[in-house]
Amino acid sequence: MPKNVRARPYTSHLKMLEEKKGCLSGRNQAEFSSWVDPEKVKFAVEELRKVEFVVTIFRKEEPKKVKEFYFPCQLIEKRSPKKVNIKADTYADFNCDESIIIEGLVGHGKSILLRHLHNYELNSAATIPLFIELKDVNVEQPISEFFSEYIEKNLGFRCSEKLFESLLKIGLFSFFFDGFDEVEYDIRQNVVEFIQYVASRSSNKKIFVTTRPGNEIQRSSSFIIFSIKPLDNDEQIGFVKKLMATEKSIVQKENLQRNIDSLPKKLRELLKTPLMLTLFSMVYRNKVKIPEDHSDFYKKLFDTLVSEHDGLKLGFTRPTKTLFSADKIKTALELLSYYSIKSSELSGSKDDFIRVIKNVLLDMGEKVTQASNLLDDITRNTCLLQIDDHDYRFLHEMIPHYFAASCIKEQTDDLDAISFYGSSRRKWRQWLNVLQFLADIDTRRFVRNLYLPEVELFFEPSLLPRKLSFTSEGADMFSRNFYFIIFIGSSKEMTAEDKYKDVLMFNVSTNFLVDKHFWNPGHSNGTTEKVNLDSFIDRVYRKVSGCRQDDNFTQLSKIGVASDIEEHKVRVINLFEVLNELKLNQWFKDELNKLPLDNMKAKYMKYYELNRRKEEESKKGKFEV
Repeated sequence: MPKNVRARPYTSHLKMLEEKKGCLSGRNQAEFSSWVDPEKVKFAVEELRKVEFVVTIFRKEEPKKVKEFYFPCQLIEKRSPKKVNIKADTYADFNCDESIIIEGLVGHGKSILLRHLHNYELNSAATIPLFIELKDVNVEQPISEFFSEYIEKNLGFRCSEKLFESLLKIGLFSFFFDGFDEVEYDIRQNVVEFIQYVASRSSNKKIFVTTRPGNEIQRSSSFIIFSIKPLDNDEQIGFVKKLMATEKSIVQKENLQRNIDSLPKKLRELLKTPLMLTLFSMVYRNKVKIPEDHSDFYKKLFDTLVSEHDGLKLGFTRPTKTLFSADKIKTALELLSYYSIKSSELSGSKDDFIRVIKNVLLDMGEKVTQASNLLDDITRNTCLLQIDDHDYRFLHEMIPHYFAASCIKEQTDDLDAISFYGSSRRKWRQWLNVLQFLADIDTRRFVRNLYLPEVELFFEPSLLPRKLSFTSEGADMFSRNFYFIIFIGSSKEMTAEDKYKDVLMFNVSTNFLVDKHFWNPGHSNGTTEKVNLDSFIDRVYRKVSGCRQDDNFTQLSKIGVASDIEEHKVRVINLFEVLNELKLNQWFKDELNKLPLDNMKAKYMKYYELNRRKEEESKKGKFEV
């Protein structure tokens, strides 16, 4: 909290309430008179101040004040053409006169920022800030009745529904709605209406809502959307300094900061959120050696969280409900993670998790009657799985993907691995993150059973490994990653300037190898390690568009899928069909073989040599005694 704002005594809040009383009349004023009581005001303020206390995973022993670890993040107004970064401590810092949505991904610190803003507002004594967890809202209850009961239960003020409506109008309250994305899907529209009701009737626009991107609340015109930006390199260091401020060991602090500065770029990209930086700090504050990749980080995460929980350096020493060892708990977590990825219908309910854990126990040769105990042990003793309002969720979305990969590595023989990698080639989107971890931790089997067969699908086998040359079949498969959109008409007259041009789009990759090595700048997952398709797409577009007057081109209006973009009629056609119709297959293959594949070839050669060496060692009987 900025130094120029200090926690004010209860007299400031009492004075504010007295001023608001003067804005009321009749029965409302009479009922509100009981609010202007020093003892009641003191009680209410102390209750509101509890929002500031949070139990963190970094220090689970007792709740900490948000201000002890809060690090100011940067936000950007999502729909503003100027895209100016701000650091917000108060409503005024957002520089707008509307209610505000704070948007961010998991671990970006949305709730902590909201609690910080709530505490600032409370200390300013300008309004009564109400902190509402949206998952607790009863949408079947009238809104005024909900707040009437909430205020009386949590603040000790008697508040009739009529008084609440009047207090809304005079701007007594500010609202801090947390976790829209945690609301059940079937009632989200009701919650949107709930929030809009408050926003439309309150003369005070200090209304905040936190949510992940892409939810119903973002469609509301009543709000300005601010998105939390990922932490840059300097902010990462600043966050860790704040996090470690209460640590006594100077060596730990220095080692951790040195570790972050020395991280490979790929891994540092992982630490863009406060949550991941916190986990990293827990794992590496006592270690000098920095991790080499994502897998190394997650590998140490389990043991660190277990030891942090028990205050020990090694595994479990106190009894668990199942009496399982740390190794056995880890095996169970790996199997649970594998099944959670495999089952696309797995919800967060306890019953659903119990059902899956019974399968886990059967795989382990244990009694299924231990299911409830095992779920409790994984939740309480690792903290990687957490319970939130009776639902279970992993601490971070990548955690089950790593442990599922670890399951494949540790709990499959070579025949099982062949089966998994073979099926994952067909279902690669579902297993993409798992496969990326397996490339690090199960490299040989990943290369032999997935990567090399994928390369041989696209490139001329007789030229491998010295040259990557697309075959005709490989070029045809590659062309299926693109779609050509032809504008064929309009429901209104268009001038030459208004007329749309055809568009060539790189669609979602159809193949694991394409996703791994190629990208389009229009997609956010591009890296310099991938082949840039920008100029290639431009060449293909110009070639195809140059055939506009060709008789074959007119046949394209009869294939593909008809669709409308606003008032314009279009055909969406797979590029493979376009090339066939225009007889450009050979030209496309030749253009593909002009792409700079140096980085891809370097990765391929690394994997190829690894597999060749392992095959030779196997034939020589390296491990015979």
